[in-house]
Amino acid sequence: MDANSTLLLSMVEATNDSFIFSGSLDSVVQNTLAMERFQFAYGWMTQWSKSRVYLLAPPKDFTPPATVTCMSISTETGINPMVNVKHKVELICNSLDFLCTRVDDPTARYEELKGFIDTFRFPTIIGRLPLTLIRKIVAQNVISRCRALMSLQPLKQADALSLDSLLIQKVHEALGFPFRLNSLIATLPINMHGFGFPSIAHINASLVTEGIMRHLNHHLPAYRVLARITLLDWTCE
Repeated sequence: MDANSTLLLSMVEATNDSFIFSGSLDSVVQNTLAMERFQFAYGWMTQWSKSRVYLLAPPKDFTPPATVTCMSISTETGINPMVNVKHKVELICNSLDFLCTRVDDPTARYEELKGFIDTFRFPTIIGRLPLTLIRKIVAQNVISRCRALMSLQPLKQADALSLDSLLIQKVHEALGFPFRLNSLIATLPINMHGFGFPSIAHINASLVTEGIMRHLNHHLPAYRVLARITLLDWTCE
């Protein structure tokens, strides 16, 4: 039954970002103009310099243009706002960016977090930082950022484990131990004879599991349908 589930999307919005879905470039132009006219009555304006048109799964023989001409209302003083104004908007194929996140692209998120951990530096003091302070710095300055970014786009579990190893390598360099910490032991709780460091892999798995469970039981039907489709895709993969 879930294999036959479908969900028709017309618009998705969060904070200052929004997607308007259409079946063709012409309908994108018309729908965008209609939205501009609607929101003008409430004092909202589109930031055209940050706007993009995304094209998903174009035909193989189709050569997409570099830009698309979108229509908007006039904001010039003394001119009727209903006068159409043209804007050149960049066209991007087979990619979606929402809330500064590439949608359904865990590899891009992994590369971003890997770069962040690679460039992270512990504060320099005379002597070595104590283990308890290093653990606190990791939790507050590294894990907090990783958790926030993974909540928007989770990682592949293998990539999350790789980030754990990379982070523990940073800890090893800061501690100056003659042996390298094993990331699995380093992220074990102290009462289980570990070092008590937060695990990016554990956080990633919990975000995915809790997120899909929450949406499977959401009070809005659209969320439940989308969660079932997502769960079916994960099961097939």
